[in-house]
Amino acid sequence: MDIQLNGVSKSFGDQLAIDHVDFTINSGDICCLLGPSGSGKTTLIRLMIGALATDNGSIQIGETVMPNMHMLHNIGFMPQNDGLYDDLSAEANLEFFGSIYKLSKTTLQQRITEVLTLVDLTADRKKLVRNFSGGMKKRLSLAIAILHQPDVLFLDEPTV
Repeated sequence: MDIQLNGVSKSFGDQLAIDHVDFTINSGDICCLLGPSGSGKTTLIRLMIGALATDNGSIQIGETVMPNMHMLHNIGFMPQNDGLYDDLSAEANLEFFGSIYKLSKTTLQQRITEVLTLVDLTADRKKLVRNFSGGMKKRLSLAIAILHQPDVLFLDEPTV
């Protein structure tokens, strides 16, 4: 799915965060947003996933104009700050987030095994997240972002 931004702008009060941004990311491409802290990278990602509406301009993912709630099933997002439940195990976190995407019980259990293997957390699947290192939490966040096999994946500060 191509992602197209046309004249996208966003302000917060008097603070202009994004100013008439235009670009296209072609299906299959990897795009990296580089810039200093406060330059609008996270805001731009939040606009593309539909968590924020633009003030001006438009964003399309494939043929869908964003924001669009139905498109969320096609988008994976790993936020800058982990949105994990520390009182749950890695497996329970994945079960919770998988239920949001309405994966069947069989599919969910299969996908949990696959993503835990991919991020090398299989041995830690029953461990409470509060006992994870920062790197383990990042890997679990990635597993959650890809659990539902999204068409588009957004990673905010993946190297933190």
